[in-house]
This record gives sequence, C-alpha cells and structure tokens, in this order.
Amino acid sequence: MRKSVLLAIAAVATTVMMAVPTFADNSGWRRDNRGWWYQLSNGSYPSSSWLSINNIWYYMDGSGYMQTGWLNYGGGWYYLDPNNGDMKVGWVEINNAWYYLNPANGGRLDTNTITPDGYYVDGSGLYRPNASTYNTTRSNNSSSGGGTKRSNSGSGGGSTRSNSGSGGGSTRSNSSSGGGSTRSNNSSNSGSNSSNSDTTTQDYYRQETKAQISTDEYEREVIEIVNAERAKNGLSALSMDSGLMDTAHLRSKELVILFSHDRPDGTDCFTAFPSGFTGKAENIAKGQTNPTNVMNSWMNSAGHRANILNPSYDSIGVGCHIENGKLHWVQVFGRSSDY
Repeated sequence: MRKSVLLAIAAVATTVMMAVPTFADNSGWRRDNRGWWYQLSNGSYPSSSWLSINNIWYYMDGSGYMQTGWLNYGGGWYYLDPNNGDMKVGWVEINNAWYYLNPANGGRLDTNTITPDGYYVDGSGLYRPNASTYNTTRSNNSSSGGGTKRSNSGSGGGSTRSNSGSGGGSTRSNSSSGGGSTRSNNSSNSGSNSSNSDTTTQDYYRQETKAQISTDEYEREVIEIVNAERAKNGLSALSMDSGLMDTAHLRSKELVILFSHDRPDGTDCFTAFPSGFTGKAENIAKGQTNPTNVMNSWMNSAGHRANILNPSYDSIGVGCHIENGKLHWVQVFGRSSDY
C-alpha cells in the first residue's frame, strides 16, 4: 500500500502530549490484501506505535498494519484480539490456559506474582490453580473497552502514543490546559515490579512504622531518578515546584480514598493543580515499596514514561503517602507559562 512520507509519521507518533491540529476528517480504518491500517485525518498513518480509538488500544507494526495475538513490547507481553486487534485486559483464556493482563499496568501480562484478585500466575503468566491458596476457578471477564469489526468507511479520530516504554497507562487530553495534559496510572498491589512476592512485601510493611519510612526522602529520590532518566535521553532536568509538591501531597492522600485520576469529589485531577502552568500531567501508582521500584514501574509503561520524558515540561512535584502499610505515589508535571 502507498502511504505518506515517513517524517509525517514521526510527527504524528510524538504528539501524545500536544494539541492535535485540525484537518478535514478523512480518518478511518483501511484494508488491503495484507491487513488493516489506520489513516489519520492528515493522510498519514501511525507505525511502530500504539493507537487509541474511542479508548480502545491497538498496536500498529513497523509497516503500519494492525497487529494481533501476543505482542512483546518494552520488555512485557500484551495480547491483541486475533480478529479485531483490540488490546485485552483482565483475565483471558488462550488455548485453554488462563492469563491475567493487568489493567493497572496498561494491559501488561502479570508474571510470577499474585494477581489483584488473589490467584497465582507463574513466570510465563500462566494461571496455576494448584499453587494458589485461593479459589481455583476462573471466569472470562477480559475486556478492551469495546472493539468491533471495522469497515473501510470507519473513523474514530485516532490518537497515538509513541513507541517507548511498555504498555501502560491511558493518556488524556485536557483542552483547558492550553498545552495539552496527560495522565497515567500504575497499580502494583502485589509488588509484581519488585523481586519480592506480595506476601513478603505486605508482611514487611506491616512491621514498618511511619517513622522508619521517610516519605520526604522518598520523594526527593524519585525526583533524582526522574532527572537521571531525562539526562540519559538528553533532556533538561525538572525543577521541584512548591505548588506542584502541594498538589502531589494532596493527590497521594486522595488515592487512599479513590485510586483514580478523578478526585474523590468527582472532579478531574487537574483541578488540584496550581495556576501558572500551560501543560500538565499526572502519574499515579500504589504498592511499590521504594523509589526505585515505583520508577521502574513507571519507566516500563509507555504512558508514564512519556510523561517523565516529555521535553516540554520544566517542573515536577512528587507525593508519597503511606496508609495501612501501603505506599501511594504521585508524580505531577507542569510547563510554566513563561517557559
């Protein structure tokens, strides 16, 4: 199939955090004898990247075609419907075997851990009922937020996320921010991103006291790791902003009530941000036991990584709150209006 210039592809694939220009709407799914691809409204198409249409995620391969089946991406595995290509989340049965695609990790396959609903999956992600002390029956509640067969006339105003990191996290645009805002979430109830099992992690933290864990020090360490990662990618360091720190502290406490990018009062997370920022983003997580673990989780998730390495941000705030032995983490990013 004939497609647009590759430079246009790169431009589209990196506009996750930016306002999307308005073009005549000729976007939609296209098909030839090789497979499906998605034409964007400017005539280009995404390749080697994730594509979100109506909150349903697809992966487009290096030639721009929709991929199906298992996908190894950024060091993790994802499963794309063999017919429709939509990314599955939750429990899914494949060839009479059950796997858990963790929605809190952007659909990434859980391995060698206890799933959030209490089942053991081995190093390959396979559910092992005989190794579990919990229930040993599974029901198929996997989902993708939708997913329908497409026709050549289909459309959906696809947004793209760049090919970096592993899976994870939805991104959301906030038109009121002026510069585009994103948010991503990452939960690790079982500590699956660390070398410890869930039982070990929880037993350890039940024995800890708040005095033994310096959340202020943890917050500073997260900022140090963020700036180290940015330096590796040739990006300038982020400055700790007192207003964003206040926001992150507030949001980390709110996560105890509602683990979401929406606040307990029903408003958007961006309502907690101070004024003076034209770009905003939020990453959240819970259950990771220290700054290294939570940063590994975020850097191995495409949505979170994109926020951390967004070159347009110049400011950061980090919140770490401990409640009932569990750590709740928040990163908030901003671009100051005079940047």
